[in-house]
Amino acid sequence: MIVPVHIEIKKIDSTEKSTVMAVSSVDTQSLTQGGRVISRKIISVKLKPGMYEVTVATLRETKLPEGIGTYLHIGFYPKASVIKNNE
Repeated sequence: MIVPVHIEIKKIDSTEKSTVMAVSSVDTQSLTQGGRVISRKIISVKLKPGMYEVTVATLRETKLPEGIGTYLHIGFYPKASVIKNNE
């Protein structure tokens, strides 16, 4: 069971917000499940250091099995190198 989502990432500068990426997705990069947990990797995005606002919304109502909640996890790779200006 895949819940379709819309994701928008905005970079926050001192005076304004600019959209870095907006995507609507029903696909996954990976899906794992076990017990009462279904984990889904939706996207990977490389971002330059800074402050960002992330908005995620479901695109339609989807009935999940009893006892399974929905959670959003935004991770980062602490050993990643800094993205150069031309990347």
